[in-house]
Amino acid sequence: MLAHLLRGYRCLLRVRTVDLQGALGAEHAPAIYAIWHNRFFLLPVLVPPEKRPQTAILVSQSRDGGYIASFLEAFNFSVIRGSSSKGGMRAMIQLKRHLAKGGSVAITPDGPRGPVYTVQPGIAWLAEKSGVPVVPVSVNAGRAIKLRSWDRTQIPLPFTRVVFRLGKSLVVSPDQETDSAESIRKALMDITQD
Repeated sequence: MLAHLLRGYRCLLRVRTVDLQGALGAEHAPAIYAIWHNRFFLLPVLVPPEKRPQTAILVSQSRDGGYIASFLEAFNFSVIRGSSSKGGMRAMIQLKRHLAKGGSVAITPDGPRGPVYTVQPGIAWLAEKSGVPVVPVSVNAGRAIKLRSWDRTQIPLPFTRVVFRLGKSLVVSPDQETDSAESIRKALMDITQD
């Protein structure tokens, strides 16, 4: 039901996609999509339907995560459960296997509990071990409601302009893993508008 409502809601927005390196159009090119936790709301309807089945999304093992997992599965995404506080290493290994099979993954690097706009080390580890580039993603709305959650989740208002922006990819090499979290954070902040 919620998935159906979100599909209809998308029609009320003026959406423009800016894909700096053609990440959404690349066929069978795996990527690690990084998007801030507070920008995730519209992502399921912005990703082209043909890219969804090959994309696995990391979702926490909390009860709220269960609702989110069901919601994402309604859009034909794969879901891998785990977070920095519970089941994280097992989830990272599953994500790495998914990438090795040619799929892509999406991660909120500051989730599930923040702090907001702070990149946790898991995404850098995954990028380094898999050799797959990180593609920063943002959803910027002209006008939005900001919820009172830890991350100030943004819900775009009807009829506002929304820019779905994919930045330039970053490759993490073994000697850069310690600095890569900051590089990912900077790349995400460069395409995020508050």
